[in-house]
Amino acid sequence: MKENDIEVNDLENVNPSPYLPRLCLCCGQEFQPTRSDHDCIDKKHTDRNYYQTVTKPKNAERNKIEKIQRQNDRILSKYFKSGKGDQAICFWESVLADGFDENYIQGTDNSSTVPYAYTYNFKYTLFNDGELIKIKILKK
Repeated sequence: MKENDIEVNDLENVNPSPYLPRLCLCCGQEFQPTRSDHDCIDKKHTDRNYYQTVTKPKNAERNKIEKIQRQNDRILSKYFKSGKGDQAICFWESVLADGFDENYIQGTDNSSTVPYAYTYNFKYTLFNDGELIKIKILKK
């Protein structure tokens, strides 16, 4: 046998791909790409990597705001259920003490004589009752 001849057994260990093995961006597992633009093992890993690096960080602030708005709605729901009929009146300080954040509401309506602020399922207005501020909660 000549010096430049390759034995058949050695062909099994030769990598036929012109691309070097890479680490998957999603899971870190080593894989053999079939194209120069493959960065992940398969489409499932590509989608997961896109979600982790693009979609999730982009939606993080929106999710934080929506979480606060849902909490505000749950707090108003609690006080509304404790009231009688179609409205509830309680102390504003109590609502704030439960964690209500008045900076995160859905909107306001100043067109009527009484201005209302809105959450997902309720509207409310603040009024003075002597020295104390009270809140009137109505279902939308």
